[in-house]
Amino acid sequence: MIDPLDAIKPEVRALRPYSLRFEPALVKLNQNENPWNMPVEIRDETFKRLQDRAWSRYPPLFLRR
Repeated sequence: MIDPLDAIKPEVRALRPYSLRFEPALVKLNQNENPWNMPVEIRDETFKRLQDRAWSRYPPLFLRR
């Protein structure tokens, strides 16, 4: 049986996974977190624009090269 990992370059397989150490803090900026909520107007507009999109597909803009 063929091991699918054999298709990955040895250099890539040798990389260590990225991980974050837990450090207690009032505000954490190293984990892509935001301590504040999104403004209601932006949240509502985002939901409105996403409502009719196919969630399993990239928007056409990202498909162009």
